[in-house]
Amino acid sequence: MSVSIIIPTWNGLALLQKHLPALLAADGVGQAEIIIVDDGGGDETGAWLAAHMPQVRVIRLETNSGFSRACNAGLRAAQGEWVVLLNNDVHVTPGFLAPLVRPLEADPDVFAVNAAILIPGKDMLDEGQKHGAFHHGLFYVDCVHDPALRATQTAPTLYATACAAAYRRTMLDTLGGFDELFSPAYWEDVDLSYRALKRGWRVLYEPESIVHHEHESTTARLDRRFLAMVRQRNHFFFVWKNIGDRRWLAASLLLAPCVGVYQALRGEDTSLLRGLGAALRDVRRVLVRRGVEQASACVSDRAVLAGAEEEPTPRPSRNGKGAGEIVFAFSALRCRSGKAEEQPFLLPSRFGKGRG
Repeated sequence: MSVSIIIPTWNGLALLQKHLPALLAADGVGQAEIIIVDDGGGDETGAWLAAHMPQVRVIRLETNSGFSRACNAGLRAAQGEWVVLLNNDVHVTPGFLAPLVRPLEADPDVFAVNAAILIPGKDMLDEGQKHGAFHHGLFYVDCVHDPALRATQTAPTLYATACAAAYRRTMLDTLGGFDELFSPAYWEDVDLSYRALKRGWRVLYEPESIVHHEHESTTARLDRRFLAMVRQRNHFFFVWKNIGDRRWLAASLLLAPCVGVYQALRGEDTSLLRGLGAALRDVRRVLVRRGVEQASACVSDRAVLAGAEEEPTPRPSRNGKGAGEIVFAFSALRCRSGKAEEQPFLLPSRFGKGRG
């Protein structure tokens, strides 16, 4: 397998020193290309890696440009057929790579595969299979928290969390990588996978690929009030860019501001209103992207969020070499003759509280 592993970092030398040795020692990584994107940091990341891990390629960005741009810089340099993205605070397990890439090799319709991301020292799921819903003009995404509903085999998911996921390079190129509109962070990975799903491609969760994540070790150093605004701004960017359903779009324009005003009047968080204002100031760039996405989409929003049967069913691989390919017992969405088919596709049947 031809794999490129990309790790964006910003003043994260201590994290790389802690977690890179486990990555380099993991099964199959010795044959992979490893790229560290130094996103305008002021530490000695480049010099230390050159001295201690010369097999790692370093790309240095002169200014800090945010997660999307750092990832895209790595993507432009990567040579692999499969691209694995890892946060600099992710600690991989020895066998994480093969099951993460296997679904990409088995099915040409798979765009991305998400690892099972655990909380360090607790073996509790931090990030995993995702689902979503649209309520009161807001798009909610969350993990499947109920253990009874949580997938134990390869299963569909709403999006691949970019802190530990593998992507098909050709499809990444078709999508143009991550949308840098979402810089510095948040919602860029939701946007990327959602655009893939709207084109009829598949996004999967692989519980056999396990990593541990020291969550938000980088963003924890930034201003929390600013980050709260950015998260809400990028939520509106995502909805206005990707949602084609007219009722949902109208709800976003009419109901979501009311929710923000209600929160403000109750003395609650004002980030929703502040994010809405910031999104409106950049609405022209969003509308340009919306035109591209709506012209490319062949799957409806309601179909993407409709729900699916949860249990995967193995079958013999197409090349006749035995049971190696996973096919799912659900009604797959496919784009035929440029038309969206309305069968259910993904997501569990119940939805928890979103994190927005």
